[in-house]
Amino acid sequence: MVQYFIEPEFCLVPDWLTARNELFKQIHKLLDPVPYLHLYERSNIKTINWIATDGDEAYVLPAYGTHKDVALFFEEKKRIQIQKGNFFQCQGEILVAAEQIGRGLCFKQLAIVFSQTLAQMVAETGNLKDYEFILCKAYEISQEHPFVGYIWSGYKTNPMTGGGFTTILPVFTEDFHKILQYEKPDLHLIPLEVGEVMKYKDQRFIVKSDEEGVYIDDLSNALLNKRRP
Repeated sequence: MVQYFIEPEFCLVPDWLTARNELFKQIHKLLDPVPYLHLYERSNIKTINWIATDGDEAYVLPAYGTHKDVALFFEEKKRIQIQKGNFFQCQGEILVAAEQIGRGLCFKQLAIVFSQTLAQMVAETGNLKDYEFILCKAYEISQEHPFVGYIWSGYKTNPMTGGGFTTILPVFTEDFHKILQYEKPDLHLIPLEVGEVMKYKDQRFIVKSDEEGVYIDDLSNALLNKRRP
């Protein structure tokens, strides 16, 4: 079974229940921790902290164990409360806040940008708004033309000049560092059509579309659903 969202590998405190238990170990009080995304002056670093209050006292529990180090060097610019359904970037990964029975609010790491709608949401976490995305196969423009990977090719019109802005977003987040070393002019892009099959490692996907746009589906799921009466 293909997983579109996975557990964040380096997150020490990925959910409400763990945060509550860890705080109890430290202060011997059962409090209700709330997660916040912290941004800092003169830095692109972001951290996630679970914060619980008890009267005038506030207790901070870093989700990645990094807040105290960052606070030594940078002044906090702002903090944003993380709520169910929020997408955000932290520690070089794209995360979503979800509810899970027995864990409460928890963080899941995005493994596959599987739809046009999701590509737009992910782009907005990087302040890239109003882009339209097309699902493509990318090849390096060189004598060998090696296959680079699957990407979402984004375009946004500049109303001031009549020109536009472009961006690329890897479909599979494992490929981020490999693909983002390329500039878009260095890639030959071939749009994928509905019904085409994508192969990635030992996984197979099929391109589909609905009223919200193009998306990819796990081919094993698609075949299973097709066989059902």
